[in-house]
Amino acid sequence: MSWRYFCLDLALNVAFGAAVGAVAALAVSPAWPGPLAMAAGMAGGMAIAFPFATAAGIWMGAFEVMLPSMLTGMTAGMFAAMRASAEGLDFSGGAALGAVCGAGSFLYSALLNLYLRGVVMR
Repeated sequence: MSWRYFCLDLALNVAFGAAVGAVAALAVSPAWPGPLAMAAGMAGGMAIAFPFATAAGIWMGAFEVMLPSMLTGMTAGMFAAMRASAEGLDFSGGAALGAVCGAGSFLYSALLNLYLRGVVMR
């Protein structure tokens, strides 16, 4: 993976996480029970991620796009919805939390990819 694609993937995952986090923050209120908010955020984030990952995977590769974007959708949706149900979360707070989830999910999957490629090469 070249640095150009690495930076592009990272930026896309951060933007995607911000979008999912903002949507989850707007959809969930403090009246929701925590487990229901978490399940709805996870399912909603993955539902939003699936068409994006499928379309982008055609050009960039399934592993490089599908794993990080589905993980980003799941974690950003879960964390933003849980935070919104616990204490309320506005649009910008959900976007910031989702962006952090997007960066973390992408870095985790990129490091996992590098490790697995190294194991196979040995």
